[in-house]
Amino acid sequence: MTTTINAIWFTATVLQMGMAYVCWRGNMKQRYPAFVSFVYFQNAMCILAALIYTSAPRFYFWTYHASFGLTAALTLMVALECGKLTFGPRIALPGWVPAKIATMVASAVGLVVALDLVFAASNGGKLLRAMVTTEQGLTLASPAMFVIVINYSRSLGITGQKQTHKIMAGFVLYLSMDVLAVFVRGSARRGPAMVAIALGMGAYCFSLVYWTVALWAKQDAPVRLSAQQTKELTTAFNVLRGKAKSMGAVGTR
Repeated sequence: MTTTINAIWFTATVLQMGMAYVCWRGNMKQRYPAFVSFVYFQNAMCILAALIYTSAPRFYFWTYHASFGLTAALTLMVALECGKLTFGPRIALPGWVPAKIATMVASAVGLVVALDLVFAASNGGKLLRAMVTTEQGLTLASPAMFVIVINYSRSLGITGQKQTHKIMAGFVLYLSMDVLAVFVRGSARRGPAMVAIALGMGAYCFSLVYWTVALWAKQDAPVRLSAQQTKELTTAFNVLRGKAKSMGAVGTR
């Protein structure tokens, strides 16, 4: 099983390099800076972690958990980025939209915390259990953020950009399997835990292939408005919104 995991690890590193090239080729940094940062960071960490694992294994544990914290933070930033690109700027939204999104996020966080406490990691010492339990909660919260954006935008009839939805779909694909993997790894015996690790890494490889194919086509760079144009559009929008309110236009969905 160790040989299989090493092979998947090598495959992920190669695929990660390919995905980094796709981001560079398509000049995606202008439109998706958080996602591109996630890809570049993962690319660097795959190589660094492999070097540490083969040359100084005792330091790999700390490298993995430190990098996971940054990965989770970047994943959250990608979810926020996709949310903004899907729903548009806050000023363009009725007040009840961000309020309802905040309610759904709060409910998801509460559920994540409850599940994480119930199924807390039981393998290893106190420090390891605490770190893996934290990893479980962050891993479970990550796909929840993307699912909220995808489902709520569809319920409102907001399609958004195809690239944005492809990025979110890739995260949901691998994070759904990663959730199972990290919970099994935290409490199961070595055999099932190794299988779970292999499945989680395999799912990530699948998402890398999906992203590479789905995001290969180049996209035009986003149009940048000047400060004056932004001010004029904001003023015009506020006038229109004021008129809509004066006419009794409301939304409650």
